[in-house]
Amino acid sequence: MDDKVPEAMNSIHGEAIDLGHRLITLAYGYYSHAAAIYLAFNKKVLSILASSGQSGFDSVGIVKKKNGESHLFSTSAWLNHDGFTEHIQKDLDRIWLTGALIYSGDSLRMYNYFERAPCLELIRHLRNAAAHSNRFRIDNPKSLDSFPAHTRCGPKGYPSNSDFEVTPAVEGTALMWDFMEPGDILGAIISAGYYLHEAYST
Repeated sequence: MDDKVPEAMNSIHGEAIDLGHRLITLAYGYYSHAAAIYLAFNKKVLSILASSGQSGFDSVGIVKKKNGESHLFSTSAWLNHDGFTEHIQKDLDRIWLTGALIYSGDSLRMYNYFERAPCLELIRHLRNAAAHSNRFRIDNPKSLDSFPAHTRCGPKGYPSNSDFEVTPAVEGTALMWDFMEPGDILGAIISAGYYLHEAYST
């Protein structure tokens, strides 16, 4: 009997669970992003924090460069920057969510989306829409018959409160903010993460 098969199965189970954890953690990272944006738009809160004398509030941020040098910036100064507007807020939200979906989709694609469960297929379509000018492009509509993409079969531990499905009718529809809002996108990523935990923990 070839004992390499069970070993390979254990490996893929472990990798699926690990990826599931990373997807959940990634989605929760949006809350940190949203918190920073909230502070940038609430100068009164920033003023209270600055006057509180809390250590680290006026710390120096570092953005590394390939040549070993870095961009240095004052965290409090840039939170107070007048360039934050509702327009840039929506742009920053879209950039964050686009990056999260591309990371999620590309990570799942390394494993051929595992068994291509509907909640994982949904991530594939969301990723492609995010990467293509924020609009759905359904190149092979008939493939949705074999590989549906929706939220109805999510993990038991994370039921979806909203019903989303990618059908040929969404062709050309904007993902953000027509098809989904940020919370719906986060829910899809978290649901995919919990699905991997649930499906590969046995």
